[in-house]
Amino acid sequence: MARLFIFNCSNDMALASGAAEYMPPKSVARMEEMYSGLPLFVADEGDVALAPGELAIRDGFRQLCGRLPEPITEVCPWGWSKPMRNRLLRFGVPESMLPDVPTLDILRGLSSREFGAKYAEEFYARPTLADIRHALVSNRMRYVSSADGLSLPDGTYIAKSPWSSSGRGNKVFVYGKEVTLTGFPRLIDRFYDKVLDFAMEFRVSATGTRYLGLSVFKADREGRYEFNYVGSQTALTEKIRQAMSTTRQATDHILSLITATHVSLIDNIVAGSYHGPLGIDMMVVNDAGTMRIHPIVELNFRMNMGILALKAYQKYADRYPTISLRSMADVVQA
Repeated sequence: MARLFIFNCSNDMALASGAAEYMPPKSVARMEEMYSGLPLFVADEGDVALAPGELAIRDGFRQLCGRLPEPITEVCPWGWSKPMRNRLLRFGVPESMLPDVPTLDILRGLSSREFGAKYAEEFYARPTLADIRHALVSNRMRYVSSADGLSLPDGTYIAKSPWSSSGRGNKVFVYGKEVTLTGFPRLIDRFYDKVLDFAMEFRVSATGTRYLGLSVFKADREGRYEFNYVGSQTALTEKIRQAMSTTRQATDHILSLITATHVSLIDNIVAGSYHGPLGIDMMVVNDAGTMRIHPIVELNFRMNMGILALKAYQKYADRYPTISLRSMADVVQA
């Protein structure tokens, strides 16, 4: 049995369009071509990978299957959207192997930052966090539909587009001095003095939510992704502990309660609507001199580099201390 992987990193842009068909900018399409083999870094023997552009061949799926020793039983794009579904249908993938349109409509809603703001409200309301609220930033995330709804205490904020990833569509602004934001609606959150980026990775299925582990990564000031660290869960937890400047026991306790709260919340409001990988980006921040965790920076209802980093450690241990799009593409092509 084989899987077909497709590296469509433009999927968040396709979701933002809301259209049934979407063609990414040429620069993004070239990137998808360059890094199309990236999933094979952690794939099983017999799995195959294609760039989205290679799906243009009518009935190409039958031809592809005819060249493989094992049948393809699962299609695994980086992310799902209506444009990806339609491309795969034209490629000849049986409709029974693809999510239906109503499911993709739900996924688009879950992937929006409007849902992210609602999720944050639900998360912070959970009584399971009572013991560690001192270790979390207060929830300042707001989804506003227009500039008329923007009323904030003076300070520095970050505004995010309804659908985007890896820092695209983000704008840092100073409220009270610079409030000329354009392009609404927007998610508004406090701009924090970031110390460390990390994430919790999950797999959502019909039987419940499974926690996969921590990932620790590097992004720039406005959230543009650079690379992931690869290491044991002990080593990654130690990075978070050092950033928090606390004991290992306290760090484990904080992370354990955050994890349990997310699993419970995902099971309650997400699991019936979505099955697949889910990454929740977080940060350790310096909040007015105290190190705290921002537990919900972004929700990524798709494959992500954090899960790839987890699988890389399981498969290769310490062989690769970091991974990025470029470095892993070089390994796959070697």
